Amino acid sequence: MVVRSGTPSKLELAIPNGSHVFSYYRHIIVSLDYAKAERRRASFITHCPDLVIVDEAHTCNRSSSKSTSQQQRHQLIQQISQEKNRHLLLTNSGYLV
Repeated sequence: MVVRSGTPSKLELAIPNGSHVFSYYRHIIVSLDYAKAERRRASFITHCPDLVIVDEAHTCNRSSSKSTSQQQRHQLIQQISQEKNRHLLLTNSGYLV
């Protein structure tokens, strides 16, 4: 399931009451900017899958620019990485490593 900024309300209407997009669908592709939003962050962390792949991970680094969005991404990645049984793969598709 792909979750984009325009699809959550449609997806939420299609799932049973009491369920959330992050807990209902087994496999999802979701924007970090969608997941890091204040109203979704706790639910995403609670229902976070065992494998998380973050593309464009350089946008999540702790920067001196103090960009709020970048700081929120960094904090979300830190929270995701706290679970010992979770696998976190950070990639930068635009760069050869």
